[in-house]
This record gives sequence, structure tokens and C-alpha cells, in this order.
Amino acid sequence: IMNYSKKLATISALAVAILSSCIEEKDLSQISKVPEPETYSEVTFNIGGECSTTETPLSRATNEKKDIYGITVSQWIRDTSGRLQSKPYAYGIFDNISNLKLNLLDGYKYRVACTMVRNATDSLEVDGKLARPFTLDRNGKVYGTVENKFLIADQPDGTQLFLFDADNSKIGTKAQEDISRPSILRYHGLIDSLETHTANNELELYRRYFAVKFVANGLRKNYKLEVQLDDSPKWVLTPEKNETDYTYISFRTLTGKITSGNIISENVMFRVELFKDGVSQGKIMEYNRSFKRNYKSVIAISDIDNFGTDADLSIKIADEGELENDPTTDLPWQGGN
Repeated sequence: IMNYSKKLATISALAVAILSSCIEEKDLSQISKVPEPETYSEVTFNIGGECSTTETPLSRATNEKKDIYGITVSQWIRDTSGRLQSKPYAYGIFDNISNLKLNLLDGYKYRVACTMVRNATDSLEVDGKLARPFTLDRNGKVYGTVENKFLIADQPDGTQLFLFDADNSKIGTKAQEDISRPSILRYHGLIDSLETHTANNELELYRRYFAVKFVANGLRKNYKLEVQLDDSPKWVLTPEKNETDYTYISFRTLTGKITSGNIISENVMFRVELFKDGVSQGKIMEYNRSFKRNYKSVIAISDIDNFGTDADLSIKIADEGELENDPTTDLPWQGGN
């Protein structure tokens, strides 16, 4: 009987040990890894490049023209296929850039872009709000407002508000709606890969436009020329006004990298249409011409009467050097709303 009792006790102990082991194994397999708490780092930005902060109208009266800055912050993430893509994280619209800071979620890299329009409130403001490129939807219909702070892109209803047109050359004035090469003083710069441990970050903004002036020599009294660069607004030349002022024309590509000694240029379709007594005689000139970023050019058209003959008309194009930085320049062509 004693041996039987010992055997029974031994079997019971083994059964309890085996059962405990199974329970422990099952419990351990069901315990989820406790996620680490999210941490954030404060990141600050300074504006530099060709857009000196000393020229920013921080102290102008409220009824004067102001320069507007739009800043976008996107997270670099990988999609289900492993491809890297940017996801809207935050945005801000500023007319005061003295305190550019926000908290970024650690563990990610970010793309930060900044676009600036000189005298933007003169032409892009509609009922106190701002048209493209400071709109907050993909269709350019939700006008933005100056908040002078960063706002989260994700909204409670699952939508996003973001400066989707920050890298787009188009602006939202009635005079130049949907024009890809508007007359505007546009600056742009970006940091393609920002990590949260960097405290002071320089957003180097560069001019994304060129200047052009047209001259027509020898126009007859009943002649008129209309000149256009791609889909830009048209210049009109007549015998009474045969010379235009310099006009600033936007680059279509705003994100090209600017490096010392490297001159960026864009090919532009240059068209000239002749009118006689108000009736179009068709295009007398149409060809591609390269324009340099931050340079000004003079285009002189002569011998108009030779159009259609073997002699043909004459055109001279002269680069007049780099643009001077003139923050007081008015932009009547930018067009009001």
C-alpha cells in the first residue's frame, strides 16, 4: 500500500508539472509585445538661400502687401510593396517666420518643402483666405489661411488638409487660373530627408523664375504683336507701346536642386502672332528657347514686313545678367482675384 501511495503521489506531481508547463506555454504565446511609447522631438527651421529673412516684411502695416510662406512636412514610409513614399504629416501657412518649430514623431525621416510668394496677399487673397498654392485640398478649392503655426494633416473624419500644391507652379488668381507658367515671384526650397535629432535646419529658398522683356522694332501703324511663353499671359506690342517692362515668369519645375556654379534653365515655347487692322495673320514665330533661372533676357523682334518672304524677320535675344533682389517690386501681372 505504501508503494502504491508513493507511485500515486509521484504521478500526481508529474501531472501537475506537465499541466503547469502547458498552461505557462499557452499563456506566454498569447501575451502580445508591449509597444514602446511614442516619443517626439522638437525641430526648428530657419529660412535662408536667396530669400534672406532680413527682407521678410515682419514689421509692415497690416494693410500692406505681405510675403506668404507655405511649409509642408511629410513622413517617408514604405507601402505594402516596400516602395518608399511620402505621407502628409503637417503643414503651416506663415507671414511671420520668426518662430518655425514643430514636434515630429521619432523613428521616421521627413521631407520638408517650403514655397514662398512675394506680395501674395495682394493677388492670392480672397475674402481673407489664400488661393493656390496655399489651398488645402487636391483640387485647389479649399482656401488656406495664415495661422503662423504648424497643423496636423490628418483630420478626425479621415480626410487630410495639406498644401498639396506647394510644389506646383500654378497659382489661383482669376487672371492666371491653371496657368503653368504664371507671372509671379516664386521661391522654393526643400529638405529631402530630415531626421528628428537635428535641431536647427536651414530651409534654403531659391528664386524659381526668370525675367523677360520684349521689344518690337519697325511696327507699322496698323500692326500689333501678341507674344506668349508656353501658356503664360500674353504681351501686346504696338507702334505706340513697342517695348514691355521686365516681367517675372515662373519655372514649371520648382524642386530642381540648386548648387553653386550650376545654372538651371528650362525650355520654353516662344510664340509671336501678328495682327493687321485687328485681324490675325497667324503665328509668325514659334520655337523653343532656353531661359535661365534668376536671369533676365531682352528679346528684340525686327523686320516684321519680311514675314513670309525669303528675307524673313529678325530676332535678337540677349541675356542681361542675373536678377537683383528687389523685395519692393510690384507685380501687376500677378493678377488680382
